[in-house]
Amino acid sequence: MKRAILLLLCASAPLFAASPTTKVETVRSEARRSLDGRYASILELDRNKDGVVDQVVFLDSRGEKVHEELDYNFDGKMDDFCFYSGGVLIREEIDTNFDGHIDAWIYIKKGIYIERYERDTDHDGVIDRVKKYGPDR
Repeated sequence: MKRAILLLLCASAPLFAASPTTKVETVRSEARRSLDGRYASILELDRNKDGVVDQVVFLDSRGEKVHEELDYNFDGKMDDFCFYSGGVLIREEIDTNFDGHIDAWIYIKKGIYIERYERDTDHDGVIDRVKKYGPDR
């Protein structure tokens, strides 16, 4: 487990290399077991170094991502949620207007292809736009 976390941190090191204009992220890693057994470790990152965690990565016992949460506008509330299966991204849910409610759902195939997305464009809690991609649309 520690090796997987170390590999993850080493692999991402070039992305966060220190330079005079680049802020280096603060990373806190914690090994803990969830009640449902879905994850074994958590990485918490402070990407803008303001003392508030704005990215959380949940890893399973093999060190693969299970879930990830991001705070894109740095207001202290997570607004982008990524879901993984076998370490591969399968769905992303986004609060596009930062009101605390998910209003965009993106379904992803093989971790890279968007199969479809759903949107609540008027933020009333009802999906009013669906777009499908690929041969089954």
